[in-house]
Amino acid sequence: MPHRRRASRRLVVALALLAALPPSPAQAQHQQPWAVTLEGGVSDVHGETAVDGLAGALRISRRLLGCEWMRGEVALTGGSADEDRGFGTAELGIEFRLCSTCRFTGFVGGGGGFLAETRRNVGMLRANVGVEARVSDRFSLRATAQAGTHDGVRGPHLAMLGVIWRFGATQ
Repeated sequence: MPHRRRASRRLVVALALLAALPPSPAQAQHQQPWAVTLEGGVSDVHGETAVDGLAGALRISRRLLGCEWMRGEVALTGGSADEDRGFGTAELGIEFRLCSTCRFTGFVGGGGGFLAETRRNVGMLRANVGVEARVSDRFSLRATAQAGTHDGVRGPHLAMLGVIWRFGATQ
């Protein structure tokens, strides 16, 4: 327990120092238009209080309308569902970053798509919030919480940690 508290304090101090750093010249001007995000975490497909199992996501996003604070994305997620079943989604979404030039920022987003489970395939909607910490001009770390709904039922809900790689020519 004391080891976890020390590790938590170190993480908070590291994030505070990262947030206090000024943006690099490349961040302050233009960022790469494309990004690939890989995330891993836990899932709760039907809104129960217990975690169903592990989950993962691959997101490919692009800056929209030349705005560095707004990104459109295509996402594929999957993981464990209730009663030893799996699930997968294919989604379209949009994210809004609160500060596109900050090293540490929050974001909100939403989207929808297709949810496939062992016994049914349905449409779904989702909303997500999180924080992003820029490590370099091309790499960032992020933590995301997602709440979804499908077929009149809560879920899938996801809690994820991820890494972002930005690429493409800056404008």
